[in-house]
Amino acid sequence: MDHALLFHQEVIDRVCLPVLQAAFAVALVIATGQVYAQSDDTPEPDTTLVDAAEASGVDPVDLAGAVNTTGMAPREYLYAVGELERPYVPPPYRPSVSTTGPYGLNPYPARVAWCESR
Repeated sequence: MDHALLFHQEVIDRVCLPVLQAAFAVALVIATGQVYAQSDDTPEPDTTLVDAAEASGVDPVDLAGAVNTTGMAPREYLYAVGELERPYVPPPYRPSVSTTGPYGLNPYPARVAWCESR
Protein backbone atom coordinates (compact mmCIF):
# COMPACT_ATOMS: atom_id res chain seq x y z
CA MET A 1 0.00 0.00 0.00
CA ASP A 2 2.81 2.34 0.76
CA HIS A 3 4.28 1.58 -2.62
CA ALA A 4 1.06 2.60 -4.42
CA LEU A 5 0.87 5.84 -2.46
CA LEU A 6 4.51 6.57 -3.22
CA PHE A 7 3.85 5.98 -6.93
CA HIS A 8 0.94 8.45 -6.93
CA GLN A 9 3.04 11.06 -5.14
CA GLU A 10 5.79 10.60 -7.71
CA VAL A 11 3.32 11.07 -10.58
CA ILE A 12 2.01 14.23 -8.94
CA ASP A 13 5.50 15.61 -8.40
CA ARG A 14 6.84 14.82 -11.88
CA VAL A 15 3.81 15.32 -14.12
CA CYS A 16 0.95 17.23 -12.55
CA LEU A 17 2.90 19.91 -10.73
CA PRO A 18 4.85 21.15 -13.78
CA VAL A 19 1.64 21.12 -15.86
CA LEU A 20 -0.16 23.20 -13.23
CA GLN A 21 2.77 25.60 -12.99
CA ALA A 22 2.83 26.05 -16.76
CA ALA A 23 -0.94 26.61 -16.87
CA PHE A 24 -0.67 29.20 -14.11
CA ALA A 25 2.16 30.99 -15.94
CA VAL A 26 0.14 31.10 -19.19
CA ALA A 27 -2.93 32.42 -17.36
CA LEU A 28 -0.81 35.10 -15.69
CA VAL A 29 0.65 36.23 -19.02
CA ILE A 30 -2.81 36.39 -20.63
CA ALA A 31 -4.30 38.34 -17.72
CA THR A 32 -1.40 40.81 -17.72
CA GLY A 33 -1.78 41.34 -21.46
CA GLN A 34 -5.49 42.06 -21.07
CA VAL A 35 -4.87 44.58 -18.31
CA TYR A 36 -2.37 46.47 -20.45
CA ALA A 37 -4.67 46.31 -23.47
CA GLN A 38 -7.55 47.76 -21.47
CA SER A 39 -5.41 50.54 -20.03
CA ASP A 40 -4.39 51.59 -23.57
CA ASP A 41 -8.05 51.83 -24.64
CA THR A 42 -9.00 54.44 -22.04
CA PRO A 43 -9.05 57.91 -23.58
CA GLU A 44 -7.15 60.79 -22.09
CA PRO A 45 -9.36 63.15 -20.10
CA ASP A 46 -10.35 66.29 -21.96
CA THR A 47 -8.36 69.21 -20.55
CA THR A 48 -11.21 71.68 -21.05
CA LEU A 49 -13.52 69.36 -19.13
CA VAL A 50 -11.04 68.91 -16.28
CA ASP A 51 -10.35 72.66 -16.11
CA ALA A 52 -14.07 73.47 -16.04
CA ALA A 53 -14.69 70.86 -13.35
CA GLU A 54 -11.88 72.25 -11.20
CA ALA A 55 -13.12 75.82 -11.66
CA SER A 56 -16.63 74.92 -10.53
CA GLY A 57 -15.81 72.32 -7.89
CA VAL A 58 -17.73 69.57 -9.71
CA ASP A 59 -16.55 65.97 -10.04
CA PRO A 60 -15.01 65.53 -13.54
CA VAL A 61 -16.76 62.16 -14.01
CA ASP A 62 -20.17 63.70 -13.27
CA LEU A 63 -19.44 66.61 -15.59
CA ALA A 64 -18.32 64.23 -18.36
CA GLY A 65 -21.60 62.33 -18.05
CA ALA A 66 -23.64 65.54 -18.22
CA VAL A 67 -21.67 66.81 -21.20
CA ASN A 68 -22.09 63.50 -23.04
CA THR A 69 -25.81 63.49 -22.29
CA THR A 70 -26.54 67.10 -23.29
CA GLY A 71 -23.99 67.51 -26.07
CA MET A 72 -23.01 70.94 -24.70
CA ALA A 73 -19.49 72.22 -24.10
CA PRO A 74 -18.36 71.78 -20.48
CA ARG A 75 -18.30 75.49 -19.57
CA GLU A 76 -21.55 76.20 -21.42
CA TYR A 77 -23.25 73.41 -19.45
CA LEU A 78 -21.91 74.79 -16.17
CA TYR A 79 -23.11 78.30 -17.09
CA ALA A 80 -26.55 76.92 -17.99
CA VAL A 81 -27.05 75.06 -14.69
CA GLY A 82 -25.61 77.90 -12.58
CA GLU A 83 -22.46 76.14 -11.37
CA LEU A 84 -20.29 78.83 -12.98
CA GLU A 85 -20.93 82.52 -13.40
CA ARG A 86 -20.41 83.78 -16.93
CA PRO A 87 -17.54 86.30 -16.95
CA TYR A 88 -18.43 89.91 -17.71
CA VAL A 89 -17.34 91.00 -21.15
CA PRO A 90 -17.76 94.74 -21.73
CA PRO A 91 -19.46 95.74 -24.97
CA PRO A 92 -17.14 96.79 -27.76
CA TYR A 93 -16.24 100.46 -27.90
CA ARG A 94 -18.15 102.41 -30.51
CA PRO A 95 -17.52 106.11 -30.79
CA SER A 96 -20.71 108.12 -30.64
CA VAL A 97 -21.84 109.86 -33.79
CA SER A 98 -21.24 113.54 -33.29
CA THR A 99 -23.65 116.12 -34.62
CA THR A 100 -21.24 118.87 -33.78
CA GLY A 101 -18.50 120.22 -35.93
CA PRO A 102 -14.95 121.06 -34.93
CA TYR A 103 -14.42 122.66 -31.53
CA GLY A 104 -17.88 121.50 -30.41
CA LEU A 105 -19.74 123.94 -32.67
CA ASN A 106 -22.88 123.33 -34.68
CA PRO A 107 -21.84 122.31 -38.22
CA TYR A 108 -23.57 125.26 -39.94
CA PRO A 109 -21.97 128.06 -37.91
CA ALA A 110 -18.68 126.17 -38.09
CA ARG A 111 -18.92 126.15 -41.86
CA VAL A 112 -19.78 129.85 -41.90
CA ALA A 113 -16.82 130.59 -39.62
CA TRP A 114 -14.58 128.60 -41.89
CA CYS A 115 -15.77 130.44 -44.97
CA GLU A 116 -15.38 133.86 -43.32
CA SER A 117 -11.88 133.06 -42.18
CA ARG A 118 -10.70 132.69 -45.78
